[in-house]
Amino acid sequence: MLLPRKTIMLILAVVLLIAGTGFSAQPASAAYCTEWHIVRRGESLYTIVRRYGVSYQDLVELNKLRNPRRISAGQRLCITMGSKPSAPSHSKTARWDFKVTDVVADKSVTIRTYNIPDNVYFDVDMGRSQSGWHNLIQVDRLDSGAGGSFNAKFPIPAQLRGYSSLVIRLTQVKKNVSVDRSFQNRSGRWDGGRHHPQHPDGYKGIPTIWIEGVVRNHSVTIRTRNFPPKVNFDVLMGPMGTRAVNGYYVGHLYSGGGGNMTATYSIPPALRGSYKIAIRTQNPTTGYYSYNWFYNNTTK
Repeated sequence: MLLPRKTIMLILAVVLLIAGTGFSAQPASAAYCTEWHIVRRGESLYTIVRRYGVSYQDLVELNKLRNPRRISAGQRLCITMGSKPSAPSHSKTARWDFKVTDVVADKSVTIRTYNIPDNVYFDVDMGRSQSGWHNLIQVDRLDSGAGGSFNAKFPIPAQLRGYSSLVIRLTQVKKNVSVDRSFQNRSGRWDGGRHHPQHPDGYKGIPTIWIEGVVRNHSVTIRTRNFPPKVNFDVLMGPMGTRAVNGYYVGHLYSGGGGNMTATYSIPPALRGSYKIAIRTQNPTTGYYSYNWFYNNTTK
């Protein structure tokens, strides 16, 4: 039976729409999903990976994403915090895995293991997420003991203190099998991939900064609004578009009684001559931060 031309065109349009959104014809099995994430407008796969502390490659493979750069608002993604599904095998041993459960900013990170084999060694390395997870620093060698599920705490090396996004990697020494988990260098509890930061008692606001004045290639003056009290903030500058994440450290700001205040900071040599510059205040312990940007031109 021949279908009407309009019906055929409608079917083709639907097929092309599905192909363009990156949805897979074979969605991940719900049995492996700790939870489902509904993509919001403006989100990227990278921001979702950072939110849940999971592997980028695992997320792509688990959801069978043909084009990871093209995800759409409303799309459902399977998130797994335990072992991901693997190809069928004659082995009955589940893949080992771990997740981040607690962070003390610039000091330590605690993990929870799953299905860890007994009596084997794991190298524990850390590094910066923005560096592409290269040049990792070994911080410990873990003896799995009886294996299974247990907690382990590791120090954050001095070279990584002050950076907001870090990664921890466990490598099974003899088999050279690794699992990475990214995390935010902010004090607080991690539960199901979500961070629960420590905030100053009684403060519920959102801190912001505004640009008061600029002296080209020399300095910028900012005004704070609604800052929490008694918090030390690091002040960073970076190229436009980076929000000054992991930017150049230019000084600190103590909020005192909180609220509004002004402060002036020197523009670092590496950014002199830039047309636009981003500036950021952040405190890893509380998780509070704010950012803005300015033209590198003297204001009158």
